[in-house]
Amino acid sequence: MEVAPGLAFWPGFAIALAVYGTNMFGDAMRDVLDPRLRGELRRLTFRHAVSVQTQSRLCIRRALERT
Repeated sequence: MEVAPGLAFWPGFAIALAVYGTNMFGDAMRDVLDPRLRGELRRLTFRHAVSVQTQSRLCIRRALERT
């Protein structure tokens, strides 16, 4: 460790990548299999997309009105 501290990077990176991948896989499985999230997740995603689109349109209109 004192001679070549860079050798600790790759095992640490591999462990972090494995933990992150397992976490993402678990979240995806919960989204697919949890019946409480079935319709709600899709509705929230659509509503969020619409609200972001509406907000961006308002910002563009305000910017154009200022010029």
